[in-house]
Amino acid sequence: MFGNNTDVVFGDINLQEAPIRGAPHNPGSGGWPTIRYFTKETGVDGGAYEKVTEKPMCQELLDRQNMINYVEEYGDTSLCDVVSKANCNEKELIFLEKYGEQDATKQTEEYQRLEGMSSNAMSPTSEEWILRRLRILQKLVVGDSSQEEEAAADDSKEDL
Repeated sequence: MFGNNTDVVFGDINLQEAPIRGAPHNPGSGGWPTIRYFTKETGVDGGAYEKVTEKPMCQELLDRQNMINYVEEYGDTSLCDVVSKANCNEKELIFLEKYGEQDATKQTEEYQRLEGMSSNAMSPTSEEWILRRLRILQKLVVGDSSQEEEAAADDSKEDL
């Protein structure tokens, strides 16, 4: 599902072949399976998965939407592909239709507006929708800036 998403990478450790013991990892201490995420902020220690339901972890993570939400939140990414529009839900498609063709300035303004709203107390559903839009805008703005950089590099080659 996230196979083409360059924001995330998945790994698996066989504890029989590569035993890891002790803090902060402690495999199995929070339930099975042991799930950790690693970002620039967490470094090599990583962060522990925090359960969101009362179910055992193996059942909680078997729920496809729980796993998608986890990867999107901790990977600071979106399953919705802003270019091909694959894996986007109806609301995301409508949002992409509105902001996908806007210039980077408008996209950045909307990002800042939504970021300001995210600090307000709101329902989990509203908060999730704001986060989804922020992640989409993040991809749009990064995509626009990388395309501009490529065009500038091409222009400078022509000048030579």
